[in-house]
Amino acid sequence: MSTPKIDKDVPIPEWGKVKLTYPFNEMEVGDSFVVPKEKGSSMRNCAFHYSRRWGKEFVTRKVKNGLRVWRTK
Repeated sequence: MSTPKIDKDVPIPEWGKVKLTYPFNEMEVGDSFVVPKEKGSSMRNCAFHYSRRWGKEFVTRKVKNGLRVWRTK
């Protein structure tokens, strides 16, 4: 295995704001949105991690046109 080349004077990129895939940060208690069932697993995973970090709660249910998530706390 070769040793990586060292680069000098490369600036560190700014963090800026993180763009969320789903609008959890914009939701108030009682708000909801629907995602297609193919995105359900991704959305549930994102909701779980968002709720753990920010102390908010979400509930998901299967609906006719996909999966709906509600903010409950």
